[in-house]
Amino acid sequence: MSGRARTVLILTGATGLVGRAVARRLAGTERTLVLAARRPATLEALVADLGPEARAHPVVCDVTRPPQVEALMDTARTLGTVAQWVHATGLEVAGDLDQGSVEAWREMLEVNLLSAATVGRAFAAACGRRGGTAVWIGSRRSSWASPGDAVYAASKAALSSLAASFRAEPFAARLRLTLLEPAVVAEGRGAVLRPDDVAAAVAWLLDLPRAVEVTLLRLRHPGDRRPRPPRPRA
Repeated sequence: MSGRARTVLILTGATGLVGRAVARRLAGTERTLVLAARRPATLEALVADLGPEARAHPVVCDVTRPPQVEALMDTARTLGTVAQWVHATGLEVAGDLDQGSVEAWREMLEVNLLSAATVGRAFAAACGRRGGTAVWIGSRRSSWASPGDAVYAASKAALSSLAASFRAEPFAARLRLTLLEPAVVAEGRGAVLRPDDVAAAVAWLLDLPRAVEVTLLRLRHPGDRRPRPPRPRA
């Protein structure tokens, strides 16, 4: 590589609803994209859709597996200066608490919570003393309760706590981390956020001056006025 090393952005969960929108939004910018997901065929299709000008590199990676995460970082280092990471990985399995699958709950916690810690420490090491910028995609459902998604909501609430703790860790002192919590995200009509709306917010966060850190950003559609279930009193 000649001249100045290009900024490398790692996008985990690249083939999900929000991940695809983020990849499209950032394609063609002054970044090299490392797109990570578990399914090779879906990942290759995304890269083909973005086209060669996107400078997108697919990496098959299960972010709950530390050896695969380390391999992801090794690949990213070969492509330039690792400096940005968007964590769009997420899994939702609906189910009432009295009937839900414990195995499904465990998988949700691994994907929605533990993966952020696993990739986060590897990303911090890859950035080194230069520091970097990370955006984690959470959910507004972390702060309200509704039947059928108790464990999912709990995993996203725990992600918020993890983000706060992550910033306090000495190894992450040079990183900026934003927890981005959108409300309902869907394709189609209605008072919901579109994937492109979330992607636009991600791009804005990544381009902020280095002296600015937004720790929490919550998004909702202005027409979303549905009442939230009341929180239980202590």
